[in-house]
Amino acid sequence: MVKYFILFIIFLLIIIFTPQHSYSLNGEALWRSAILPGWGQYYKQDVPKAYFVGGGFLACMTFDLVFWSSASSKYLDYSNATSDYDSKWDDYESAKSLNNIVFYLWMGSYLYNLVDAAFLGKSMVLNQPKINIQVANNNTKLGYNYSY
Repeated sequence: MVKYFILFIIFLLIIIFTPQHSYSLNGEALWRSAILPGWGQYYKQDVPKAYFVGGGFLACMTFDLVFWSSASSKYLDYSNATSDYDSKWDDYESAKSLNNIVFYLWMGSYLYNLVDAAFLGKSMVLNQPKINIQVANNNTKLGYNYSY
């Protein structure tokens, strides 16, 4: 539980101390990615990155759950052991270390997902022309404005 809190504090510090003036914050993509990793990238029409980010997050989450289960079962083996305590404890420690590594990869992929959705990648400002046609009331004047 402590590692979740520490990662949350680090995330908040990154958000607070990121200079806002040098990036354009994409809030729509950010809240989507916070709910479902990859959704913000998909919203920004960066589909390959959406699959990569979402798939990476899902893979890390799956591996973390598998390694957590493995570490839990090795701890039970150690708790119920009647002999060979040292080897069972070493097995548990190695499984726990591997679980921690995968957990940090999982949280890192989530943070990357949020930073990419908010600040990096494709911008939502699409270069589509805007045409404005104005007609005066007396129908004698017609004009248009074409811009990006």
